[in-house]
Parts: sequence; C-alpha cells; structure tokens
Amino acid sequence: MQTAQFEASVVAVVNALRAGSPMEDDRIELKRDWPDPEKARQLAGAANRVAGEYLTYIIGIDETGKTFPIGNVDPATWWSQMQAHFDEVSPQLVQQCAVHVSENEVVMALRFLSDRAPYVIKLANAGRSEREVPMRDGTRTRSAFRHELLRLLYEPSLVPTLYALEGRLSLSEPSVDPYSKTSSPMQMSFSARIYFECSRDAQVFMPHHQMSIELAGGGIERSLGEVFWFSPKELAGQHRGAILWPDGIELRGPGVAEINGVWQFPDLSIDDFAHTTVLHVRLSLAVAGTRAATLSMECGNRKVSELFGGKRSVSWSLAP
Repeated sequence: MQTAQFEASVVAVVNALRAGSPMEDDRIELKRDWPDPEKARQLAGAANRVAGEYLTYIIGIDETGKTFPIGNVDPATWWSQMQAHFDEVSPQLVQQCAVHVSENEVVMALRFLSDRAPYVIKLANAGRSEREVPMRDGTRTRSAFRHELLRLLYEPSLVPTLYALEGRLSLSEPSVDPYSKTSSPMQMSFSARIYFECSRDAQVFMPHHQMSIELAGGGIERSLGEVFWFSPKELAGQHRGAILWPDGIELRGPGVAEINGVWQFPDLSIDDFAHTTVLHVRLSLAVAGTRAATLSMECGNRKVSELFGGKRSVSWSLAP
C-alpha cells in the first residue's frame, strides 16, 4: 500500500468515528497512548486473530475520535522493546507515519503484517508457565483454544512458497496515431516465471481476481490491482504441477507457471524513470479459503533501447 493510501485510510477511520460509526474491525486498534512494551500480549493476540492480514495501530486517539498528544516516542525504539517480548518471531512492522487528521491534530499510524502467525509471547514471573499463544476475543485477550491453534497451523500449510525464476518489467513510450494525431498512455508490461513449492498432493486454487501486484522504485509507488492474465494450456496428461485456468491457478503439486500483466500510466512519462535503476515488485496470490502467498522481486539490469518509429523503451530484469 502506498503511504498516501495508508494515510487516507487512517483519515477515513477517524472521520467515521467522529460521524458516530462504531469500530468493529479486528484489523484496527485505537490507542490513546503508546502501548507499554509489556502490552505485547495484546498485539500478539490481535495479530493471531487476523493471521495473514494487515493489522493497524492508530496511536493518539480513542473510540470517540478524540485525539491526544503522541509525544516524541521513537517508533523504532518502541518496536524493539515490544519485539523483545515475542518468542522467536513477531509481526512485521511494514509502515509507520504521522498522519494529520485535521489542521492541528496528528496521530501515529503503524501497519503490521501477521503472515507468520501463531505468535508466542514469553511470560515473565508467571510460575511454571513460560510461554503463551494469546488470542484477541472482542475487547479482551485470552489464551488460544486448541481449535484456534489448529487453524493457525493448518491454513499456512496450504499456502505455497513462491520462487522467482525469471522476471522482467518493460516501459515503452506512447505511440501516436498517424491519422488522429493522438497518443496512447505509456505502457508497462510484466512477465515472470514462478516456481510454486507445495506438497505433492496439494489441492490449492489461487483465484485470478485475488491476485495483485505492487510496484515501487525511483520515488514511485503503485498498487496495480487485479491485472494478471493467463493463456490456458493443454491439460492432456498433466497430473501435477501448476495449471493455468482463465480464472486462476490450480496447484496439483510443485510446478512452474508464467504470469503476465499490462498496465497504462496516463499520468507518467518514460522520463520519470530516467534515473530508476531498480524496481521492486511484490506479488500477492491469495489461496482460496485462506491467506495469501507473497513474493518480492528486485528487478535491476536496466536496459534502454529504441523501438520502431524512434520510441524509447526501458526494461528491468530479475537480478541474478
């Protein structure tokens, strides 16, 4: 998510609060003050509840929409102290920013990724108990039940691990229609060969409409949305691997699939990428009925070429 989009979502939450809409989303936590690091149990419980999704802390506001001073707390120091209470792994702090919700009011927004649940908390001075798996339940945090632990452990087993074998991004300047003299927007194309690592008896489907891509580099951040297309292949005799269908990818076992996408950028020109040497790509492919599999790629090896008619083209390929 772009920083501006994240800020806009926080402002929308505050506006909704002040309009009288109650907050009932497990993915958003409102905090009047910076949580004490000893409150890491509450963060772990909230992350376990939304396992695989993003969790947002908005600090400096309460449930009525009233704001409070956020002070001069260093988010990096605060987060380091919180992480110390987690056993082995913690949620990933992926975004942080101060958000102006009015001319004179500022809140701090933190966005966590919870794709490594279950999260375990180390207990201090708790007798024989040394660790706990917390779970958010309404407005309280309790220990997780067995069936909740089974869900946290089972769902990730369905999510394949992705490896990029090849990747390429290309930009080309708009072409001008010789009759109307109008030009089309700048176009970007993306192609990649992805290896899907999963069990040999996998029964996994990743719907086309739940696939997305995020692009960042050279000061440009874009969420490109549902843009992938596939060419269905002949299935005769194919008993395992990644099968491409018009509506998504079916996994019958480990295998390779080629995915492609094309987007237009009417608000940009190729000169905006003149000094961009590396572009970062993040793919998200949701597994039906559970969380998403993600893959981050760094495309460098920049190459500039000239196409027919004097148009320029710039491409980046997956770094070796």
